[in-house]
Amino acid sequence: MNLLPAELANDDSGWHLELAGQKLSLAGDVDAQVDREKVTMGIRPSDVHLTPELLEHPIKVTATVESYELLGSTIQVMNRFGDHSLVVEAPSTQAVKEGDQIDLYLDGSQLHVFDTSKEKSVYVAH
Repeated sequence: MNLLPAELANDDSGWHLELAGQKLSLAGDVDAQVDREKVTMGIRPSDVHLTPELLEHPIKVTATVESYELLGSTIQVMNRFGDHSLVVEAPSTQAVKEGDQIDLYLDGSQLHVFDTSKEKSVYVAH
């Protein structure tokens, strides 16, 4: 599971996460009492994609490929996302190179957001 520190915020465009200098819009229900709450975002490597096809709620982020490992029918891609690592598990037919800056697509329906201090979920994806 990719676990990344983030900040949960609300503005005119709605609830979103701010992390690694990027703003990720949330389409689900947020159970938070205050704006600018410190949270942990969680997403499985298999729920991060190299293309947005077939995703109902893709959330685009930009990262840099650090390394990759061919695992038979899949490839595991380790990416630098700000000061953090973001691991992707994708079909081995996808081509990436170390050092490439790439767009990644988080499956918004599989995103988890936890209140860091209370260790409870504060987001239900749609």
